[in-house]
Amino acid sequence: MGQKNREFAARLAEKHAVQLTAQERHHAGRELGKSAVAYKLDAEGTRKLFKALSRDVGDLAGCKISEKDT
Repeated sequence: MGQKNREFAARLAEKHAVQLTAQERHHAGRELGKSAVAYKLDAEGTRKLFKALSRDVGDLAGCKISEKDT
């Protein structure tokens, strides 16, 4: 993960992290590994994440994708 992504993730966690319930932590641990999920995002944090992802995908729209990339 690049420095810019780490900083963005840290800001999201600082301002929008919500503790997982015991049941959520159990299910996430079973599916992804014991320490894979530390928190979930609140609604505003989720919107910010998807907005940032859509900008990144939009930046890639003009890129030519080769067969090797798929």
